[in-house]
Amino acid sequence: MTRSSAIGLVLLAVLLTVFGQLAFRAQVGTMPPLPADWGARLVFVLRVLTSPLVIAALIAAGTVAVCWTMALTALPLSVAYPMLSLTFPLVVVGAHYFFGELVDWRTLAGLCLILAGITVMNVRG
Repeated sequence: MTRSSAIGLVLLAVLLTVFGQLAFRAQVGTMPPLPADWGARLVFVLRVLTSPLVIAALIAAGTVAVCWTMALTALPLSVAYPMLSLTFPLVVVGAHYFFGELVDWRTLAGLCLILAGITVMNVRG
């Protein structure tokens, strides 16, 4: 596998991870609050886990594992793993866009630091 293909697989893993996080959030956002008693909590969790959105998210997670395994055949872990940090800014942007979650200056500063770190770790001289 080429380095470019491996990077493409890592980026696909990032996108699928972001999809999964947003899908879980979307599903949980449609459900009532978590019940107090354990029996009702079990029913709640089963409803969440059997919803189409969560099933799609779980399939995405399995696909991420396959992409990750294949990517690591061609990329060092020290290169591939920091790229997964791209999920943080993408989830924040998605949460803001789809769910109206707040993005303030602290959030933006933190995301800039994450992106700067990814850049520094992946620039080879």
